[in-house]
Amino acid sequence: MIQPELQEKFRADYNPDGSILRRQQIKMLDILLHVDKICKEHSITYWLSSGTLLGAMRHGGFIPWDDDLDIEMLREDFLRFKRVFKDSEDYIIQTPENDLHYIMPYVKVRDTHSVIEEHSGGENFKHKGIFIDIFALEYTHKFANHQTHMRLRRIRKFGNRHKRNKFVDAVIAFRKMLAFNSFKIWRALSNLFPGQELRHTYGTWCYRKARFEEDLFPLSTIKFEGYDFPAPHNSDAYLRKIYGDYMQIPEVKEVHTTKIEFLG
Repeated sequence: MIQPELQEKFRADYNPDGSILRRQQIKMLDILLHVDKICKEHSITYWLSSGTLLGAMRHGGFIPWDDDLDIEMLREDFLRFKRVFKDSEDYIIQTPENDLHYIMPYVKVRDTHSVIEEHSGGENFKHKGIFIDIFALEYTHKFANHQTHMRLRRIRKFGNRHKRNKFVDAVIAFRKMLAFNSFKIWRALSNLFPGQELRHTYGTWCYRKARFEEDLFPLSTIKFEGYDFPAPHNSDAYLRKIYGDYMQIPEVKEVHTTKIEFLG
């Protein structure tokens, strides 16, 4: 972890208390605590991932200039999580099944008391609150991941290029159905010729970097914003395979200034 003095400087520069970014981060932390509670109640295994895990290792919490929060779980747990999650007054789950213009194969759990301005078609989403991302991992082949990702990307571009109407919605629904059904074919082929690496599930853009069981299991715990959360067994190896020397502070060229409305 970096020196406390440097961390305090980063907080002052990028996400001081009361700033829009810090308020967003606190909302995401609240969502994570809600997800953690559900996972514990239903014995669902998950862990902090990607930049969120990096933040825990290097900063003890959010990367000061970061505006997202990611967790991962194996596909079997991912499917179970989708089944057991119940929408409430405070939190909802966003999936390809319950939001037509939501094309991604991973899910978002969103806060219902905020509205966040997103890009890449987010203006057409049914749900628009601050969110965290939940990614599914399974054994796949990189080629299959690339092909399915490009297919979903074309659908998303189509939706972004055209003003929403009944015809556009029908085209997106049809193409989306074909794309997600094709995942079943790729998965059947992968069962015949098993992959050796865990990757984000079919259609996900961040499939390029594999995950490895020896780095993930058995899980450990890590401090994140003062709370203990599940983490890979060897978080250092996990992060180095994705980012290289992740303890090196990058040059921060810009901080996201997403427009957010807090509703209460």
